[in-house]
This record gives sequence, C-alpha cells and structure tokens, in this order.
Amino acid sequence: AGGVFAIADAHKFGDFSPYLFESTDGGRSWRSIAGDLPDGTILWAIQQDHLNPDLLFVATEYGIYASPNRGEGWYKLGGSPTIAFRDLVIHRRDEDLVGATFGRGFYVLDDYGPLREMADGALEGEGTLFGVGDAWWYIPSVPGQALGRPTQGSTAWVAPNPSFGATFTYWLAEVPRTGREARRATERELREEGADVPFPGYETLRAESLEGEPMVLLLVRDARGEAVRWVRGPAREGLHRVTWDLRRPAPDPIDLATPGFIPPWATDPQGPLAPPGEYQAQMYLLTGGELQPVGEPQNFNVRPVPTADADFAAVAAFQAETAELARQIAGAGETLGDVQNRLRHMSAALLEAPRADPSLFQRMDGLGERVAELSLRLFGDRVRGGLNEPSVPSISGRVGNVQYGHWETRQMPTETQRRDLEIARTGFAELRSELAAFISGQLLEVERALEAAGAPWTPGRPLGGG
Repeated sequence: AGGVFAIADAHKFGDFSPYLFESTDGGRSWRSIAGDLPDGTILWAIQQDHLNPDLLFVATEYGIYASPNRGEGWYKLGGSPTIAFRDLVIHRRDEDLVGATFGRGFYVLDDYGPLREMADGALEGEGTLFGVGDAWWYIPSVPGQALGRPTQGSTAWVAPNPSFGATFTYWLAEVPRTGREARRATERELREEGADVPFPGYETLRAESLEGEPMVLLLVRDARGEAVRWVRGPAREGLHRVTWDLRRPAPDPIDLATPGFIPPWATDPQGPLAPPGEYQAQMYLLTGGELQPVGEPQNFNVRPVPTADADFAAVAAFQAETAELARQIAGAGETLGDVQNRLRHMSAALLEAPRADPSLFQRMDGLGERVAELSLRLFGDRVRGGLNEPSVPSISGRVGNVQYGHWETRQMPTETQRRDLEIARTGFAELRSELAAFISGQLLEVERALEAAGAPWTPGRPLGGG
C-alpha cells in the first residue's frame, strides 16, 4: 500500500536521461530506480509484476527493459526491436507482456513467468527447467491453403500465434564438449601461443567420428507416471523454448529422407492428442550415451477450453488404440515393401545364375503372386482405384478412415468407426501371421536356392544362405 512509480521526460529541454522514480509512502518521498539504464534512453511506461514486486518492466524509446531487483540493474529483453515502445500491459491470466509501439504495431512476450524465477536466482545452477504454465486443450483449426492462412491466398502478412501446446522454457549454463570440440579448443590455444599442434592420432580421430552430439530431451509423463512423449530441444548454452503439441508419438514409420519440396499445407506426421489432465516434464541431457536429469521436474496441467464437454479419457483411449494398430499396419506395409524389393533383386539375380534349377522361375512367379495378394488385402485394389472404381475397403483403409475422421475431434467414436477398427484388427492379425510365415518359409527357401546356385547377392539374403 502506498507504492507508486513515476516517469519523467525532459527531452524537449535537451535532457535525454532516463528518469524513473519510486515512492513507497504515497508520494511523500521518492528515490531513483533508473539504475544502469543507458544514458539517452527516454522512458514511456512501467509495469510491475503482480506476483514478484521486484520484477519491473519499462517501455523505452529503444525497446523494452526488465529489472529483476526493483531497478538496481536493467536488462534489455532479447527479441524486442529497437523502436519506441509507448505503453506496456501485463495479461495476468496468461502472464504475457504486451508492448505497444509508436507506429510499428504490437509485440507480445508469451508467458514471461520464467523471468520471475530468474529474479529469484534460478540461473545459479547448471541448468533449470522453469515452471510450465497451463496449456489449453482444443482442436486447432487448420485452413486448407496453408497453416495459418486463409483459403483465398497466402500473400497477406500476419504474425504467428503462440505455439499450440505446453511450452517448456529451460536454461543451460554449459553443455559438455564433444571430444572433437575439446581437441579443437586445445589446438586453437596452442596456435594462439605460437606452439606446435601435434597430430591427435588415428585412434582419437576414429573415436571422435563415432561420438554423437549432445542432446536435450524433455520427457513428458502423465498423472500415472507413464511416459507420453519425448520433446527435443536445442543443446546449447543459454535460454531456450520448445513446445509439446499435446500429442502422442506419430505411428508412421521413421523416414530420414529429406524431400526436395514440401508443400505449405503439409505437416510432420502426427499422433493422437493426449487427454486433458495433470502432467510432468523432466529435462535430460544426453552426452556420451548417458542420459542425465537436469534440474527439477515441473508439474503442469492441460486444461480443456470452457466450451469443451466430452469424455476426454475415453476419446483418447480409442485414439491411442487406433494409433497402435496404425503403427503395426505401417510396419507391415514397410515389410511388404522390403519383400517386393527383395523379389525384384532376386528375379534379376536368377538371370545371372545359369546353374539354378529352371523351376525357380515358376517359384519366383508364385512368390510375386502371393505378395500381391497380401498387398491387396492390406492396401486395397490399386488397379480398381486407379480407374476410380469402388472396391472392398482394405485393412489400412479402414484404420485410415478412423484416423482421418476421429483424430481431429473431441467426440466419442461412431459405431461405424468402432466396427471399422474391429474389422481391421481381425483382418490384420491374420495377415501378419501369414506374412511372417511367408518370409520365414517360401521366401527364405528360394533365397537359399539362389545362394546354392551361386547367384549374386541380393538385399535381405542371409549371409552364407542362412
């Protein structure tokens, strides 16, 4: 009670010094809290944090500054442009700092809560995961043209919204050097001293080539302590932010290829949304194959928007069930693709093996027909599909319809979706057994026959014929 701040401006008299004062007795006495604000910095507005009274923000002619110690020291907020900020507002619900500029629009620092912890000494350790604010759970609207764009075009400029999900802010005082980085630092010091730089030796260079880069990983767990998702962040010294999109891992097979072109509407593979509830995040540093926890775990909540009304746990359970079946089907699809690749190479190798039994040609045709039949059941009739003719739904098609029709909704699955998933599960169980038996039986027997006939090596053939 009785606290008040005052800003004075004398630049019209040729005085560009920053003038900032505080009174704790209703204006009877004042003290300067301009601290180390740079000379020539004109001040326009001030805001005080509603939870930590020592955390102050000022809008200046050249950006926004923050003080963690009630004006003793000031730091310019990184990312704020060097332009005139004329007003500041704190959005208390989301803990956002909003700055209004002179003719250059508005700027928002989303969730400045970590600054409050920094003011309390959170940067004194080796690393810290700051408190995580509540994340709103909803189904994001994605226009068809491109992410964040209307369907009429992509020429108008708009600023991006905050990332959807739970945002993690963390600090690393330092990151262990790799062997190569440590060696190069030592060599650099030797060169600066004018000393000879010795050859490190082949064993050292070989060990360096096998060493992985450090990684920062954040593990999200649910209220039961079960792991939900790994979130990867930058492994560099300093302050960083990453966001968990509230989704479980995608069921798609890993594809490390880099496409030459990515359309603007394309996204990375996505898993189903995790349900609202209580979660926990723990930061880890992976170096030299060892995973070490850094800082304390942080609890946070995922809250549904007020308009949401559904059995979120039941919806999430069904979507997780769909994702698991989709993961297994995708794996079977990749296996079928590998088998087809093996058959193509085996057919070519057979022509280079004149000592092979002629019956192998017929057996190869039989293998191809069997793979085609399995592919038809898993992926559908591509011949009929290519002619825009209807056909019996495939195993993957049924699951895909459930993914497409249910993963972007908060409603319970329909009876058709439940039936599709059950039909697909039953059909896939049979197909998976038949595919495994085919690979370990007929396919392997022909590969052994090719090996015995001296055919050139083909992908997937066991060394020495198995």
